[in-house]
Amino acid sequence: IEQYLIENGISYVTTSSVYVHIKNQGSDIYPGDGSTVELAYTAAYLDGQVFDKTPENTYIKINLKNAISGLAAGLKVLSKDSNGTIYIPSSQGY
Repeated sequence: IEQYLIENGISYVTTSSVYVHIKNQGSDIYPGDGSTVELAYTAAYLDGQVFDKTPENTYIKINLKNAISGLAAGLKVLSKDSNGTIYIPSSQGY
């Protein structure tokens, strides 16, 4: 993943082996371990193939303690009202 990000000029921060590209920074409020967040998402492989997503104009609520480890780690880096992409290695996925 890191090589892909570097080769494509994508800026990122890392946490728990997860890479996060922050497109738009939101507030200074960040979720914690037991937080419930509301989000819309598109899950895709690095080649762009989409394998899951929320319906258009739809948000889901998820408690971070119930999320897959990679998603929970990435969401903790994204503040309220921010927008970004979380790159999750398969070891941190389903």
